[in-house]
Amino acid sequence: MARAVDCGQLVVIEYLHEQQNGDIGSFALSVACANGNLRVAEYIYHHTTSPQVQTSTVAKRGHLHIIKFLNDHNIPEFTTQTMDEAAIAGHLNIVKYLRAHRQEGCTTRAMTGAAENGHTEVVLYLRQYSYKYFFRSVFRSINSSNKICVVQ
Repeated sequence: MARAVDCGQLVVIEYLHEQQNGDIGSFALSVACANGNLRVAEYIYHHTTSPQVQTSTVAKRGHLHIIKFLNDHNIPEFTTQTMDEAAIAGHLNIVKYLRAHRQEGCTTRAMTGAAENGHTEVVLYLRQYSYKYFFRSVFRSINSSNKICVVQ
């Protein structure tokens, strides 16, 4: 089953599930979501009793369609780390979505990480909605990573 989930083989997953006739499990859901495979994630979601997903991994990998699916299905694993990871990886679309649809927000790690990785648009977006101390922490971080172009 694990190999089928990892490869996104929905037909195989359906067959194996019919043979086992039980809960597929939240690990399989996490793998499908981390891989960005919505069809597989939807199937597993409907055949597991305790859906749990590392939303931070999904955000880090840039799978907005999966983030939307998880939010729409009230998966409770959203934390500040979810937005932090999206910002650090430069996924502005996910940062914007999370800000509009979730209340967890982010930590200074989001802006600092985005700046260190040269994601200027993310830093500017976060600055619009963050307190001044967020931006100050970016300056300290940038001094050590030579990413001054982000601030300019």
